[in-house]
Amino acid sequence: MSHKIGITACSNPMHPSFSADLARLCQILRELGFDPVLSPCLFDNGSGFSGTGAERADALMNLYCDPEITDIFDVSGGDMANEVLPYLDFSVIAASGKRFWGYSDLTTIVNAVTTATGNESMLYQVRNLLYDHSAEQITLFQNAFPGSLPASSTSLAHFCRAITWKV
Repeated sequence: MSHKIGITACSNPMHPSFSADLARLCQILRELGFDPVLSPCLFDNGSGFSGTGAERADALMNLYCDPEITDIFDVSGGDMANEVLPYLDFSVIAASGKRFWGYSDLTTIVNAVTTATGNESMLYQVRNLLYDHSAEQITLFQNAFPGSLPASSTSLAHFCRAITWKV
């Protein structure tokens, strides 16, 4: 059974050279039973941004509003995540029950979502599935989502502890 997950970039845009890695990441996720839904705000649109703060927030909110998406993973990082905060509808986010996963300056969104909604958010970069120790990361990721989503808090806590020791 495939589970839809959102892939977005609320912070710095991905460089066009990330296209091949994104395709590989999506393939890995599909092999793990996920159906990635890509945000329109992933890549640099030529301005040094993947959209305005409002546009990136709108793309994120669209993922929250899709009832089939269970989790949202941000593949970015950098120094622009705070630009989306004024445009987020935390009542919609709370009602969705979805987890937000991000790393680096996405901590601003991770903390805001958890604080404002009570929804779980995870400090994790899903791109880890591509790089050093990818086989181990893939196994840990797969074990964090046994059976069907959402995974239990126990398996996610184990996953988060297991991945942080290598960082």
